[in-house]
Amino acid sequence: MNSQLIQQGRAAYRAGDFSAAAQMLSAAKTPDEIMGEADHLCGNALMHLGMYAEAAEAYAAALNDGTYGKRGALLTNRGKALAAVGDYTTAAQAFSAATQDASYATPFKAYLGLGNALFQAGDYANAGTAFRQAAIDGANPAPAAALGELGRCFLKLGRPADAVETYRTAIDFAGPRDDTRALNAGMGQALSAAGRPSDALDAFNAATADGIYQLTPEQADELARVHDSLAALSAQTAMATAPAPAMDAPAVDPLDPTGATGQFMPDPSDTGFFTLSESEMVQQ
Repeated sequence: MNSQLIQQGRAAYRAGDFSAAAQMLSAAKTPDEIMGEADHLCGNALMHLGMYAEAAEAYAAALNDGTYGKRGALLTNRGKALAAVGDYTTAAQAFSAATQDASYATPFKAYLGLGNALFQAGDYANAGTAFRQAAIDGANPAPAAALGELGRCFLKLGRPADAVETYRTAIDFAGPRDDTRALNAGMGQALSAAGRPSDALDAFNAATADGIYQLTPEQADELARVHDSLAALSAQTAMATAPAPAMDAPAVDPLDPTGATGQFMPDPSDTGFFTLSESEMVQQ
């Protein structure tokens, strides 16, 4: 174990030189030597560098040091590294193990990671359970974000009414660290799925009002469906309220208004009725 390299690695990490920190901390010990702190810092530096697979290995090495502690944090970080490379099954196992560490001060981080891993794996029901646990953790400074993720799970499970209520609760309890724009966009999706296009449009407008939030492709598609639904409703309303077309009134003989005889008063231009002499009238 090279103590000098470990000290230099710590200094480089604090200075933000993650490449140098990772190199020094990796070189400070052989693979069979155990030092949780060195491997933990090395894993963090590798995460900053986007070297997620290597970071996962460093965290696994740190977990071998039973005297180091910080098991919950190490497992959570390892879960994040594994999720970053798409290994959601193993990531979920790491996050789940982290939640079992009673000494872990911020278990909501593990529950959030677990929810995301399960969501990516298509296990929406258990993902929702994990997000709910993250939301009710008193140590979580931004519980509304976890509720927003729970709302996404309800949508995937075909429960839009529950999603609407979840997003409404999230918006009501949103704090300074919560993104209400994203929550309103999720609310728009939920309201649209619940068959409430007008309310959905209001929610989408609230999400994009300041021009900062960009709808996800899925949300943009839902907004397009909202516009189509409202246009169809508008067309139906216009047809329902349009006056009936006027019909030409049939010709009626004022001497036979009921049309019982089927005869109409003669037109003088056709019959010469009004130009007949008295004798001709008598004769006819």
